[in-house]
Amino acid sequence: MIAIPDFVSGAMEHWGLITYRETNLLYDEQDASLINKQRVAAVVAHELAHMFGNLVTMKWWDDLWLNEGFASYVEYLGVDTVEPLWDMVSTQSLLDMVSTETLCDNVSTETVCFMVSTETRWDMVSTETLRDMVSTETHVETYVKYLGVDTVEPLWDMVSTQTLLDMVSTETLWDKGSTEILCSMVSTETMWDMVSTKTLWDKVSTETLWDMVSTETPKDMKWQFMPTDAQRVMPDDSKVSSHPIVVPVNHPSEITEVFDSISYSKGASVLRMLSSLMGEDKFLEGLQAYMKRYKYDTAATDDLWRALSQVPNAPPVKEIMDTWTRQMGLPVVVVTIRGRDVGLEQERFLLDPKANKTQPPSSYRYKWHIPIRYKTNEENSSDIFWLKNKQVKIRTSTDLSTGGWIKLNVDQEGYYRVNYPDYMWRRLADVLKNNTQVLSPGDRSGLIDDVFNLANADMLDISLALDLISYMDMEQHLVPWITVYKRLKFISKMMITGVEYGKWQKFVREIASPVLRRIGYNDTGTDLERQLRELIINLACIHGDRDCLNNMTELFRGRLSGSRVAPNIRNPVYRFGMQISGDEAVWDYMWDEYNRAIVPQEKRRLLFAVTQTSVPWLIHRLLDYAMDNSKVREQDFFIMISYLGSNPVAHPIVWNFARANWPTLINRFHIDNRYLGRMVPGLVTYFNTETQLQEVEDFFDKYPEAGAGTRSRKQALEQIKNNIVWMESNEAKITEWLNS
Repeated sequence: MIAIPDFVSGAMEHWGLITYRETNLLYDEQDASLINKQRVAAVVAHELAHMFGNLVTMKWWDDLWLNEGFASYVEYLGVDTVEPLWDMVSTQSLLDMVSTETLCDNVSTETVCFMVSTETRWDMVSTETLRDMVSTETHVETYVKYLGVDTVEPLWDMVSTQTLLDMVSTETLWDKGSTEILCSMVSTETMWDMVSTKTLWDKVSTETLWDMVSTETPKDMKWQFMPTDAQRVMPDDSKVSSHPIVVPVNHPSEITEVFDSISYSKGASVLRMLSSLMGEDKFLEGLQAYMKRYKYDTAATDDLWRALSQVPNAPPVKEIMDTWTRQMGLPVVVVTIRGRDVGLEQERFLLDPKANKTQPPSSYRYKWHIPIRYKTNEENSSDIFWLKNKQVKIRTSTDLSTGGWIKLNVDQEGYYRVNYPDYMWRRLADVLKNNTQVLSPGDRSGLIDDVFNLANADMLDISLALDLISYMDMEQHLVPWITVYKRLKFISKMMITGVEYGKWQKFVREIASPVLRRIGYNDTGTDLERQLRELIINLACIHGDRDCLNNMTELFRGRLSGSRVAPNIRNPVYRFGMQISGDEAVWDYMWDEYNRAIVPQEKRRLLFAVTQTSVPWLIHRLLDYAMDNSKVREQDFFIMISYLGSNPVAHPIVWNFARANWPTLINRFHIDNRYLGRMVPGLVTYFNTETQLQEVEDFFDKYPEAGAGTRSRKQALEQIKNNIVWMESNEAKITEWLNS
């Protein structure tokens, strides 16, 4: 594995050599944060997952998800094996939502390199060695035995590096010192226990890895998968401009276009759902058969379904999964209640309430085979009920007419939304207020994500969503906070120019500030508490918490004087310190620090810092620098544009820059560059007026050739139109709720 100083992709798996961007491979304990560390581990795990992903390669690009969906799913399993207390399934979401260091393409998480060390390790991927590594069944069985022991004795002795080397007889793969390098980077040598043998992928894939090796709260990782992948992709998949997981690819520009959230995150989400409904053992048995049958060969989606269907007592996998992979979108399950009888009806979920739900046509008529599990205040059903057609009715043991509650999609394992009657939403809000722990973190996160998106689609009143999160000042778990952060961020972006924005800020402070006072500003506590601290600091400071802003300013002044700031809170310190400072000398100092920095993650943070200035002419200077490769690396151009786009002062300047320089940017990066194709759609995500919509349409009309940005342009226009509808429907309602 190798880190490359100027590398456009996040990482890229190759047969024998994995290449990485420096920030996704190199790690320094003194200057990199916990999130940086997790990012390195996640990208490494993703790339190593491609060892099996590319051992079996898709026949054509329409099945790209067989590579990327699997790798996106398994990366979480791999990292949790090493650090089960990280709750990595939430961490990637946190990076996407609140951190500032992962804005390179969130689907290019190809990252496994520096950790294995350098020169003599390439023998490990020679054909013969790999054949020995991936096909020896007895090694698989032995490794699984050790993993099983580790479940009850999680001291890692059973899967220590030397044990693994003894098991697979490949000691020559490791020269002296590689374990120490690994320890310094991921704090445990067990990472390579997990990945240094192909046997892992034959037998110990997906969620089994979490459950077998996790030392603590393994279900946290499953809960946190929801805000990481499913909640990230569901809004994209709720647009008319979405596409199926298995999508026709007929032109080179369409190849790079399908490296998107549908192939990665939706692919991972439906695999998680399939594993859950089949059971881990059966799912892995089918996956093992698939890998053995097609290793060193190509395969299609139907080949995977065939292998899984041949497992004894397997459900009709192809019949079920074709409804999820061969039509776009996702369903919402609408609940009606009469005593113990619960009626379930499915329909296509679209964010645009005026959109035609039958278009574009689907041979499956936008009906899905939906696995339903539920819990009530009296029972937790382990049975799976199937909603295959339009409606079904189930009978619970709880009389829900007398004050009980029901929650469907237990632990958010299904890829669908649920809408309850208004009174049931209110009961669920009361449940959260009275006893937060009655529902799992995953269920709490799922309720929050569903209620806000249903309100966005005008399927319920936004006041129900705001009532539901009123308990958040008592919420201590990271996962629900990640979901709330993104929902609040969207509303803030929509309302920031409105006359009642001050009242909205006050509401956000009322739920965030008590949590911040409880956890404080010192970089202490568990890994999850440290991640939560950064999120809450961002939320409180963005919404004007004076104590938060004062603390960030004080720490920033200390940084300028040579004091050290803890890596885990440097991003908000740099962000709010630079926003408050209007001093050119301070900007020059941070720019010089950026140029001197050698630790990749600190260099990235400093780049973010200089983009957060509130001085317009310094923003123009930075855009000039961006056009000069000697000042801003080619790989960092789009990251810098994203950072500037997050700055309210810089955003209109960057939008004008993009329009004025579009021909130059095409000449520099080429029309088929997917990062270029997504740049403008990323900048206009929160536009919400007819004037702004017209500006974007005029720009697209002026430059009609979109290349790899064709689908992104359609999604951008649809998003702006949805935002306009949202404002018409919800701005006044939120104002009324705030005044009540």
